[in-house]
Amino acid sequence: MEGAGGAGAPRRYGPGRGAAGASRWSRARREAFRTRLLPTVMAQPPVALARLAPLVAEAARRKDPVATAILREAMDHLTAAVRALDPRPGERIVVTGGLLGPDGPLAAPLTGRLEGLGLTVDRVADGCRGAVALARLGHGSPSHAAGTS
Repeated sequence: MEGAGGAGAPRRYGPGRGAAGASRWSRARREAFRTRLLPTVMAQPPVALARLAPLVAEAARRKDPVATAILREAMDHLTAAVRALDPRPGERIVVTGGLLGPDGPLAAPLTGRLEGLGLTVDRVADGCRGAVALARLGHGSPSHAAGTS
């Protein structure tokens, strides 16, 4: 499709895009956009959806309420997953990735939640280094060394 920029210019859709901007879109047009967008996005494998995380994080940084709600729900799911593991107070957890790593938008809020469960949170930029750090901790613990873990 051709956008307002002339031949070959992409047409941009979505909130805040194009000449009119989504704030001027009618409710029916916004709903039509959603009915096309959601099935397209949800047809992707979950790991492919990860490429959208930076877009959501940026929108949340700009105080977009939908993006903020998405990140809050992600944090709720992560917290519930950790609780399901029934961690003991004082246990360490390593978090990494674009959302949870040292500069990730969920790093500080999730750290607060997990510390509230009595866990020690290590934020690492590289998941491999985090795995090595945990392995070293496990290897050095007296119960593991004695074969009673």
